[in-house]
Amino acid sequence: QILSGVLQNWALKTIADTNAPDGNRILAFVSLSQNLPSSAVETTLSVAKSHSNKWMRRAAWHALASSTSQVFRDNLESLAKDESPFVREVLAEVRS
Repeated sequence: QILSGVLQNWALKTIADTNAPDGNRILAFVSLSQNLPSSAVETTLSVAKSHSNKWMRRAAWHALASSTSQVFRDNLESLAKDESPFVREVLAEVRS
């Protein structure tokens, strides 16, 4: 439990840090994909919709898809219109 709390704290700080290396932010989104707190949903959505790195967008969409937030479902059209097929693949992973 302590490790998961430490990891979650690191991940939340990292996704909000626009100066953090892309690889670190991607890892942070992946680590939050099983437990994305509601406080991180808006930041995650912003990255998912607008970041220039397709792998960052994919990780952010995946984290949103795994959350219980309605925000993911409300933004499926944005995901479906992403220019990268690697990002759009997240749609195939979504459970109804």
